[in-house]
Formats: sequence, structure tokens, C-alpha cells
Amino acid sequence: MARNNARIGRLRRVLNEDQSSMGKAYNSQESDRVPGDTPRYGAGANIENHPQITDYIPRRIRIFGLLFFSGATLGILAEVVAHHSVSLSPLFPQGTELDLAEVFSARLIAWTSAVALLITAACARIVFLLKRHRIDDLKGRYRVWRTVSWLSVLLSANCVMAVHSVLSGMLGHATGWHLLKNDAGWWLLPQLAIGSYVFARLLRDASECRAALTSFLLAAGSFIATSVLATGWTPITNELWMGTLTRTLPLSGVLFLLTGCLLSARYVVLDVQGLIEHDAPDRITQLATSSHESIREVEIQDSHDEEATESAWIDGSQPEDEYDRPLTKAERKRLRKQQRHRAA
Repeated sequence: MARNNARIGRLRRVLNEDQSSMGKAYNSQESDRVPGDTPRYGAGANIENHPQITDYIPRRIRIFGLLFFSGATLGILAEVVAHHSVSLSPLFPQGTELDLAEVFSARLIAWTSAVALLITAACARIVFLLKRHRIDDLKGRYRVWRTVSWLSVLLSANCVMAVHSVLSGMLGHATGWHLLKNDAGWWLLPQLAIGSYVFARLLRDASECRAALTSFLLAAGSFIATSVLATGWTPITNELWMGTLTRTLPLSGVLFLLTGCLLSARYVVLDVQGLIEHDAPDRITQLATSSHESIREVEIQDSHDEEATESAWIDGSQPEDEYDRPLTKAERKRLRKQQRHRAA
């Protein structure tokens, strides 16, 4: 008890010294301060009082729905303007040739997709920074999140600049091979190869969170449907609906991808904080069971040994107590001294 009181006293003195030092740093008089050593910020500006990067990951499900609904609302607005572009054209001055479906709808969807992909890249980067410290990921599956973050940044830039169509046209003109409609094969084949590889690894690593896995599967389905539309192998002949699907399917795929990355980041953050329970692997369960069994066997053996010792017969084979052993030299000397005192 006294030791604990002394330890608590030392801790109290250390805390008092810290508070006194902070008070000297921030509450000293102007005359005592040396020019150049005057603190310019208060204690609230210390690094421990700043929000961490993981604090920006939403925890509530309604935030995910709000983000998805915001992107879907912008996509619906763009399609409404594209469908009613003919009736909206008289609102503009005469002589102004403005294609609303191209200028407003396509650009709005492009910028919405670009912003969503940038947020996806940030979430994937956070997941990568957290998952690289996982001790049971011996194969390094977490590296797929770094690939997703870089690809999301490249796709975000491509949504605004449309580099894929320019490069495909250049390659088709240079080689004379016009793959599919509008030379779409030049960008479609690399996209399918890289996308299938990355999505396969991503689905494998994100399989722990079922909601994120579902979002990634929906995103993959949207991108596959977009690729089919790019090839021209569709029974749809109406140009209006064809343009609508060509614009909305990539946006829906990007929104599902963003939702999956946000759900994965939320799952990883909660897992790091220890708020998610996991079943122990079979190997660890077997080791724990075997260790418990071995401990139980040792305890049973010890109990048997104690019972045998207690029930042993006193037949001369074992000493009755510890006093039957021979006296040591020190004990004999002490015994002689006691006898002399008694004789005196």
C-alpha cells in the first residue's frame, strides 16, 4: 500500500511539473519573455489536438447514402437536360448554337465522376496506410489498395480530358487497324485486362466486409455493361437511350466504386479500433485447444502426485518431517551456544 502511495505521489509531482512548465510557456509575463521565444499559438494548436486523417471517414451509414444520392441527383439532372435539350434551346439567344446534351450533360457527368474518383483515391490510400500494418497479411494483399488509389487518380484526369478517345484515334490512324467502333478496341482491351486483374484482387481483399463486396460487384457490373455498349454489340437502336446509357452507366459504376471504398475504409478503421469481432482461424483454434489439453493434463498429474505424497505410508522409507534430517554445522554451533546459556 505504501509503495502504491509513493508511486501515486511521484506521478502527481510529474503532472504538477508538466502543468507548471506549460503555464510558464503560455502564461508568462511579457517582460519575462525573450524576443524570438514568445509562443505564437496556444496549447490547442498542439499536434495531439488535431484531427487525424481517419476522422474524415464517415461512421454512419446515412452519410454513404447521402453521398451516393448526391451523385445520382447530378446524373439525373444531366439526363433531364439532355432529354429536354430541344425544348430548352429557345431559352438561349438567337444565333447561339449550343448542344446542351454535349456541353452541359456530358461535362456535368464527367466532373461528377472526376470528383468521385478523387474521393475514391483518398479512401483507398487510407485503407492502404492502415492495412500495411496488418500482421497476418503475409502475402501483401494490401498493395492492391495502392494500385486502386493511383488508378482512380488517372481515371479522374481522363474523365475531364478524355485522353482515351484521342489515343485510340491516333493508334488507329497510325496502324490502320480500326478495332471496333470508333477505334474503341485500343482503349477497351487494356481497360479489361487491367481492370479484371485489379478487381479480382480487390474483391478478394474486401471480402471481409459484405457491404463493400456488394458495392464492388455492382461497380464491376456497371463497367462491364459500359464496355459492351462501347463495342456496339447492343440491340438498342434509339440514339437517345443509347446516349443515356453511355453516360449513366460509367457514373453509376464510379458511385458504386466510391461507396465500396468508403465502406472498406470504415470497416478497416473500426477493425483497427477493436470494434469488430472475428472468429479465430482453425489453426489458432487447434493450437489453443491442444495447449488447454496439455495444461489440463499437467494439472491432473500434479493433483495425483500430491495425493500420493499425502497418502504415503510412514515406513521409514521417507522421513516423517523435515526435522529428521542431520543438523548442519551452523545449527550445531547454535545448539551448543544455547546449551551453554542454559547451563549458566
